Amino acid sequence: TGSSVLFTRRTTYTDRNQPIEYAKAVYCGNKYTFYTHLKREQLVP
Repeated sequence: TGSSVLFTRRTTYTDRNQPIEYAKAVYCGNKYTFYTHLKREQLVP
């Protein structure tokens, strides 16, 4: 069938929640190692 790939979509927002960047990317599975670190700030009631 074919080689494995990683497809990503990303939207970046301002502090006022307005989108300022949209990106799509395709990475070859045998050429990249992909790491991600996600952090969410604790909401203050």
